Amino acid sequence: MKILIVGDSCIDEYVYGDCLRLSPEGPVPILNEKDRTESPGMAANTHRNMLAFCSEAELMSNNYLEIIKTRFVDSKTNQLLLRVDINDTAERISKEDIEEICEQNYDLLVVSDYCKGFLQDSDLIKITCNCELAVLDTKRKLTTEVLDVYDFVKLNEVEYARNKDVIDSLADNSKIIITLGGKGVKFMDNIFPPPAVLQTFDVSGAGDVFTASLAYKLCSGESVDESIRFAQECCNKVIQKKGTCIYEKDMD
Repeated sequence: MKILIVGDSCIDEYVYGDCLRLSPEGPVPILNEKDRTESPGMAANTHRNMLAFCSEAELMSNNYLEIIKTRFVDSKTNQLLLRVDINDTAERISKEDIEEICEQNYDLLVVSDYCKGFLQDSDLIKITCNCELAVLDTKRKLTTEVLDVYDFVKLNEVEYARNKDVIDSLADNSKIIITLGGKGVKFMDNIFPPPAVLQTFDVSGAGDVFTASLAYKLCSGESVDESIRFAQECCNKVIQKKGTCIYEKDMD
Protein backbone atom coordinates (compact mmCIF):
# COMPACT_ATOMS: atom_id res chain seq x y z
CA MET A 1 0.00 0.00 0.00
CA LYS A 2 1.47 3.35 -1.07
CA ILE A 3 0.60 6.11 1.43
CA LEU A 4 1.54 9.79 1.65
CA ILE A 5 0.95 12.19 4.54
CA VAL A 6 1.07 15.90 3.69
CA GLY A 7 0.80 18.88 6.04
CA ASP A 8 2.31 21.25 8.59
CA SER A 9 4.56 19.74 11.25
CA CYS A 10 6.06 20.92 14.53
CA ILE A 11 7.90 19.86 17.66
CA ASP A 12 5.65 19.00 20.62
CA GLU A 13 7.63 19.72 23.78
CA TYR A 14 6.49 18.86 27.31
CA VAL A 15 7.97 20.35 30.46
CA TYR A 16 6.91 18.36 33.54
CA GLY A 17 7.44 19.54 37.08
CA ASP A 18 6.09 19.99 40.60
CA CYS A 19 3.75 22.83 41.55
CA LEU A 20 4.03 23.34 45.30
CA ARG A 21 3.24 27.02 45.73
CA LEU A 22 1.97 30.17 44.06
CA SER A 23 4.22 32.94 42.88
CA PRO A 24 4.45 35.92 45.27
CA GLU A 25 4.50 38.13 42.18
CA GLY A 26 1.04 37.07 41.02
CA PRO A 27 -1.63 34.33 41.35
CA VAL A 28 0.16 31.77 39.17
CA PRO A 29 1.75 28.43 40.11
CA ILE A 30 5.53 28.03 40.20
CA LEU A 31 6.66 25.00 38.22
CA ASN A 32 9.85 23.30 39.36
CA GLU A 33 11.01 21.49 36.23
CA LYS A 34 11.73 17.77 36.64
CA ASP A 35 11.62 16.42 33.11
CA ARG A 36 11.45 17.62 29.51
CA THR A 37 10.46 15.56 26.46
CA GLU A 38 9.83 16.32 22.80
CA SER A 39 8.44 14.55 19.75
CA PRO A 40 7.32 15.39 16.19
CA GLY A 41 3.81 16.83 16.12
CA MET A 42 0.92 17.73 13.79
CA ALA A 43 1.38 16.11 10.34
CA ALA A 44 4.59 14.46 11.54
CA ASN A 45 2.58 12.86 14.35
CA THR A 46 -0.05 11.67 11.87
CA HIS A 47 2.79 10.11 9.89
CA ARG A 48 4.28 8.43 12.99
CA ASN A 49 0.90 6.88 13.73
CA MET A 50 0.45 5.73 10.14
CA LEU A 51 3.79 3.90 10.38
CA ALA A 52 2.14 1.54 12.87
CA PHE A 53 0.02 0.28 9.98
CA CYS A 54 2.28 0.85 6.97
CA SER A 55 6.01 1.03 7.60
CA GLU A 56 6.66 2.57 4.18
CA ALA A 57 4.26 5.51 4.55
CA GLU A 58 5.86 8.75 3.35
CA LEU A 59 5.72 12.30 4.73
CA MET A 60 5.81 15.59 2.80
CA SER A 61 6.01 18.52 5.22
CA ASN A 62 7.77 21.68 6.31
CA ASN A 63 10.85 21.64 8.51
CA TYR A 64 9.09 20.64 11.74
CA LEU A 65 11.87 22.23 13.83
CA GLU A 66 10.54 25.65 12.77
CA ILE A 67 7.39 25.44 14.90
CA ILE A 68 7.64 24.51 18.59
CA LYS A 69 4.70 23.99 20.93
CA THR A 70 5.83 23.83 24.56
CA ARG A 71 3.40 22.62 27.21
CA PHE A 72 4.09 23.12 30.92
CA VAL A 73 2.46 20.35 32.93
CA ASP A 74 2.11 19.50 36.63
CA SER A 75 3.56 15.99 37.00
CA LYS A 76 1.25 14.88 39.81
CA THR A 77 -2.09 15.84 38.27
CA ASN A 78 -1.05 16.04 34.59
CA GLN A 79 -2.77 19.45 34.61
CA LEU A 80 -1.74 21.64 31.67
CA LEU A 81 -0.64 25.00 33.10
CA LEU A 82 0.48 26.85 30.00
CA ARG A 83 1.26 26.32 26.32
CA VAL A 84 3.79 28.53 24.54
CA ASP A 85 4.02 28.45 20.73
CA ILE A 86 7.17 29.61 18.94
CA ASN A 87 6.97 30.58 15.25
CA ASP A 88 3.41 29.61 14.41
CA THR A 89 3.89 29.68 10.62
CA ALA A 90 5.36 27.36 8.01
CA GLU A 91 6.85 28.06 4.58
CA ARG A 92 4.51 27.15 1.73
CA ILE A 93 5.01 23.87 -0.10
CA SER A 94 7.08 24.32 -3.27
CA LYS A 95 5.78 23.83 -6.81
CA GLU A 96 8.46 21.16 -7.25
CA ASP A 97 7.11 19.18 -4.28
CA ILE A 98 3.55 19.42 -5.62
CA GLU A 99 4.75 18.17 -9.00
CA GLU A 100 6.54 15.31 -7.29
CA ILE A 101 3.35 14.30 -5.47
CA CYS A 102 1.30 14.45 -8.68
CA GLU A 103 3.81 12.26 -10.54
CA GLN A 104 3.25 9.40 -8.10
CA ASN A 105 0.36 6.97 -7.82
CA TYR A 106 -0.74 6.83 -4.19
CA ASP A 107 -3.29 4.43 -2.80
CA LEU A 108 -3.93 6.85 0.06
CA LEU A 109 -3.30 10.56 0.52
CA VAL A 110 -3.84 11.93 4.04
CA VAL A 111 -3.68 15.71 4.40
CA SER A 112 -3.09 16.89 7.96
CA ASP A 113 -3.68 20.59 7.45
CA TYR A 114 -3.07 22.67 10.57
CA CYS A 115 -3.41 25.86 8.54
CA LYS A 116 0.06 27.21 9.38
CA GLY A 117 0.82 28.25 5.79
CA PHE A 118 2.30 25.06 4.31
CA LEU A 119 -0.79 24.49 2.16
CA GLN A 120 -3.13 26.91 0.41
CA ASP A 121 -6.53 26.04 -1.09
CA SER A 122 -5.06 25.59 -4.57
CA ASP A 123 -2.38 23.26 -3.15
CA LEU A 124 -5.00 21.16 -1.36
CA ILE A 125 -6.76 20.67 -4.68
CA LYS A 126 -3.69 19.97 -6.83
CA ILE A 127 -2.13 17.28 -4.62
CA THR A 128 -5.19 15.01 -4.93
CA CYS A 129 -4.75 14.66 -8.70
CA ASN A 130 -3.30 11.15 -8.71
CA CYS A 131 -4.46 9.19 -5.66
CA GLU A 132 -7.07 6.50 -5.15
CA LEU A 133 -8.35 7.78 -1.79
CA ALA A 134 -7.92 11.27 -0.31
CA VAL A 135 -8.66 12.07 3.35
CA LEU A 136 -8.50 15.63 4.70
CA ASP A 137 -8.11 16.66 8.35
CA THR A 138 -8.11 20.44 8.43
CA LYS A 139 -8.43 23.54 10.60
CA ARG A 140 -9.27 25.96 7.79
CA LYS A 141 -12.44 27.57 6.44
CA LEU A 142 -13.36 25.25 3.63
CA THR A 143 -14.65 25.90 0.12
CA THR A 144 -16.79 23.64 -2.05
CA GLU A 145 -13.87 23.36 -4.46
CA VAL A 146 -11.69 21.81 -1.74
CA LEU A 147 -14.48 19.59 -0.41
CA ASP A 148 -15.25 18.25 -3.87
CA VAL A 149 -11.81 16.68 -4.39
CA TYR A 150 -11.63 14.77 -1.09
CA ASP A 151 -13.31 11.44 -0.42
CA PHE A 152 -13.53 12.06 3.33
CA VAL A 153 -13.11 15.13 5.53
CA LYS A 154 -12.56 14.77 9.26
CA LEU A 155 -13.52 17.74 11.45
CA ASN A 156 -14.06 18.35 15.16
CA GLU A 157 -17.13 20.16 16.48
CA VAL A 158 -15.60 23.63 16.30
CA GLU A 159 -14.29 23.05 12.77
CA TYR A 160 -17.65 21.68 11.67
CA ALA A 161 -19.50 24.72 13.08
CA ARG A 162 -17.07 27.00 11.21
CA ASN A 163 -17.86 25.21 7.95
CA LYS A 164 -21.51 24.28 8.44
CA ASP A 165 -22.73 26.65 5.74
CA VAL A 166 -20.60 25.16 2.97
CA ILE A 167 -21.18 21.58 4.20
CA ASP A 168 -24.95 22.12 4.21
CA SER A 169 -24.71 23.21 0.58
CA LEU A 170 -23.27 19.84 -0.48
CA ALA A 171 -25.56 17.50 -2.35
CA ASP A 172 -24.04 14.60 -0.43
CA ASN A 173 -22.53 15.02 3.05
CA SER A 174 -21.50 11.36 3.39
CA LYS A 175 -17.85 12.42 3.21
CA ILE A 176 -18.00 14.40 6.49
CA ILE A 177 -16.86 12.69 9.72
CA ILE A 178 -17.16 14.76 12.93
CA THR A 179 -15.31 13.92 16.14
CA LEU A 180 -17.24 14.97 19.26
CA GLY A 181 -14.63 14.44 21.96
CA GLY A 182 -16.07 12.51 24.88
CA LYS A 183 -19.42 12.25 23.08
CA GLY A 184 -18.06 10.07 20.30
CA VAL A 185 -18.09 10.48 16.52
CA LYS A 186 -20.87 11.57 14.16
CA PHE A 187 -21.23 10.24 10.63
CA MET A 188 -24.36 11.06 8.66
CA ASP A 189 -27.15 10.75 11.26
CA ASN A 190 -25.35 8.18 13.39
CA ILE A 191 -23.48 8.81 16.63
CA PHE A 192 -20.75 6.33 17.50
CA PRO A 193 -20.29 6.44 21.29
CA PRO A 194 -16.70 6.27 22.53
CA PRO A 195 -15.31 3.05 24.02
CA ALA A 196 -15.14 2.87 27.81
CA VAL A 197 -12.09 4.76 29.10
CA LEU A 198 -10.41 3.78 32.34
CA GLN A 199 -8.73 7.16 32.74
CA THR A 200 -7.87 9.96 30.32
CA PHE A 201 -4.37 11.33 30.86
CA ASP A 202 -3.75 13.40 27.74
CA VAL A 203 -5.69 14.07 24.53
CA SER A 204 -2.76 15.79 22.78
CA GLY A 205 -2.36 14.30 19.33
CA ALA A 206 -5.50 12.18 19.63
CA GLY A 207 -6.89 13.73 16.45
CA ASP A 208 -3.78 12.63 14.55
CA VAL A 209 -4.22 9.06 15.83
CA PHE A 210 -7.86 9.09 14.75
CA THR A 211 -7.06 10.43 11.28
CA ALA A 212 -4.25 7.95 10.61
CA SER A 213 -6.13 4.86 11.80
CA LEU A 214 -9.40 5.90 10.13
CA ALA A 215 -7.73 6.60 6.79
CA TYR A 216 -5.77 3.35 6.85
CA LYS A 217 -8.86 1.25 7.47
CA LEU A 218 -10.83 3.07 4.76
CA CYS A 219 -8.00 2.44 2.30
CA SER A 220 -7.94 -1.22 3.34
CA GLY A 221 -11.52 -1.58 2.14
CA GLU A 222 -13.30 -1.43 5.50
CA SER A 223 -16.68 0.27 5.76
CA VAL A 224 -16.91 3.79 7.18
CA ASP A 225 -18.63 2.43 10.30
CA GLU A 226 -15.93 -0.17 10.96
CA SER A 227 -13.17 2.36 10.23
CA ILE A 228 -14.63 4.80 12.74
CA ARG A 229 -14.90 2.14 15.43
CA PHE A 230 -11.31 1.05 14.83
CA ALA A 231 -10.07 4.65 15.01
CA GLN A 232 -11.96 5.14 18.29
CA GLU A 233 -10.30 2.06 19.78
CA CYS A 234 -6.86 3.36 18.78
CA CYS A 235 -7.57 6.77 20.33
CA ASN A 236 -8.90 5.11 23.47
CA LYS A 237 -5.51 3.48 24.06
CA VAL A 238 -3.47 6.59 23.28
CA ILE A 239 -5.32 9.04 25.54
CA GLN A 240 -4.47 6.86 28.53
CA LYS A 241 -0.79 7.77 28.03
CA LYS A 242 0.98 11.03 28.81
CA GLY A 243 2.20 13.45 26.15
CA THR A 244 1.85 13.22 22.38
CA CYS A 245 1.70 9.44 22.35
CA ILE A 246 1.57 7.35 19.19
CA TYR A 247 -0.51 4.25 18.59
CA GLU A 248 1.32 0.92 18.66
CA LYS A 249 -0.19 -2.44 17.81
CA ASP A 250 1.03 -4.02 21.04
CA MET A 251 -0.34 -1.30 23.35
CA ASP A 252 -1.85 -2.60 26.59
